[in-house]
Amino acid sequence: MPGAGLDADAIAPGRPAAVGWGAAYVLAGSQLGGQVLHRRLKGLFAPHPLRYLAGTGLAADSGLRWKAFMAGLRSAVATPPAVAAAVAGAVAAFELLLALFAAEGVEVAA
Repeated sequence: MPGAGLDADAIAPGRPAAVGWGAAYVLAGSQLGGQVLHRRLKGLFAPHPLRYLAGTGLAADSGLRWKAFMAGLRSAVATPPAVAAAVAGAVAAFELLLALFAAEGVEVAA
């Protein structure tokens, strides 16, 4: 079963809010990175579809959304313990994603 044995509790509800902010940072950064890749590569790889990188209707306001996200992050993660919790959330999100890829047999370069 894909994802079996994953520690999803590392970022589950009930953890400090900063943990969620760290995990959200990973996902939001991934979306923004996909949009950057789409803009830079769509011409080079035409006619191959790269729409999955574009962010489905989110690209138009991605700069504003990122700035709003970062403002919320700075406000919510303002103390050393909160920063440590956010880092733990980000690391847990990356580890969960890597484990999901591994469960599907996808190799990811470290």
